[in-house]
Amino acid sequence: MATNLSEKDFLNDRNHPARPLTTVLEASQVFSGELSTRVAFEQVLGILKRSHDVVRGAVALLDPKSQEIRVEVSTGLSDAGRLTRYRIGEGVIGRVVATGKPIVVPRVSREPMFLNRAGKRDLNKQEITYMCVPVVVKGKTVGALGVDLRFKADRDYESELKCLELIAAMMAQAIKAEHLVNDERRRLIHENSATVTTLSLAEAIAGFEKDIVQDALKTTRGNCAKAARLLATTERIINYKIRKYGIDSKRFRN
Repeated sequence: MATNLSEKDFLNDRNHPARPLTTVLEASQVFSGELSTRVAFEQVLGILKRSHDVVRGAVALLDPKSQEIRVEVSTGLSDAGRLTRYRIGEGVIGRVVATGKPIVVPRVSREPMFLNRAGKRDLNKQEITYMCVPVVVKGKTVGALGVDLRFKADRDYESELKCLELIAAMMAQAIKAEHLVNDERRRLIHENSATVTTLSLAEAIAGFEKDIVQDALKTTRGNCAKAARLLATTERIINYKIRKYGIDSKRFRN
């Protein structure tokens, strides 16, 4: 007769049918509370390693200028592995970025396309399953999420793949949001540079600072702590700028 798992047992049971859903929910909480995509990616890889049977994992992003695919964040990789580069179409990651379609390698030791450069896996000691899904922004593949899983003959590949695809979709939304913030920053810089000839240097800097702080508060809905992280500064400095420029942070909380 089936028995109900306690919360502790569930947390320790990586094979429970609800585990992929729980992993996705944990990841969504990270993305809803963390503005830095890099920090969010690192935390999500930590979740996958802790609760989803992941041995190694990496988020690789495409550099639009060099057209190289570079490891942005990782877990379980060596120092050399983190510096690995791929060309579009090269290896599993390169193929995923080129096609925009996921790839599942049930047994890495039997797949000639698998380069084994980043992980330096000893496949004589442990058989690995590798899954890689695309990260797609506005219909364009900008990177890939790849993970090593311990090989299990009865693994539910469809469920595991769907979990990774949902997390990759969250990563794509985080990248898209970051692009929007960066675009707005560039717009503000351009607008302020156009008026700098009619203002003193001190006035131009003050106006620029005020716009940047207001924009960060608008993005974070008036949350000073998050605005500080977005601008890579401290909450104390943000509060100082709010007082200095007479900014009403409450109006951004609606």
